[in-house]
Amino acid sequence: MIKLLNIYSTSFWKLIQKLFKSKGEGLLLVGKMMMVILLVVGKSEGRAQEVEALRVGDYVPKDFWNQKVKIYNQGDTSVIELSKYRGKSLLIDFWASWCGYCVQGFPKLVEIQEGYRNHLNILLVNSSYTKDTFNKIHTMRNAILRENDLTTAFMDDYFIQLFPHGPIPHYVWINPKGRIAGITFREFVNERMMEEFINKNLKNENIN
Repeated sequence: MIKLLNIYSTSFWKLIQKLFKSKGEGLLLVGKMMMVILLVVGKSEGRAQEVEALRVGDYVPKDFWNQKVKIYNQGDTSVIELSKYRGKSLLIDFWASWCGYCVQGFPKLVEIQEGYRNHLNILLVNSSYTKDTFNKIHTMRNAILRENDLTTAFMDDYFIQLFPHGPIPHYVWINPKGRIAGITFREFVNERMMEEFINKNLKNENIN
């Protein structure tokens, strides 16, 4: 089952401290991470007056599928309506061009998208706070977005209001009915979890 990992939990911070304790960098690193998370989430909360933040179990707003977003796909840009992704399971991946760990996960997303194309949509989301522009995305050293059909929204201010977060990559799992099934880190994004997610949706959701 896909679980929500609370980044503010005591166990999470203890884990971070344990990982870096041997280098004597634990407290300093944790302090820096907390400052970054608070800054990012604080900015998101400042915009959340217009759009209410969602949690696992919530449904996307009624006008979600009517929203228009700017996207980058293999060197081209356009504005699309989110209704394009309606009716299938949807995985949203928040990322930034300067996040190496984010980009390292893209090949796996390409594989998953190819393997489950009939039942799954994947949308990368690059929020405005990352300061990424078309040029920064298009000229990344890693050419995976230029060479593969993996679409990203960019300069986004909408998704970040619905799903405010700290560390990236940050994944949101939405079932075909528009319900938030999970919010996870990258470790959960694999074929086994994706197959379980899709099969559960096909079994339990009556898609019209």
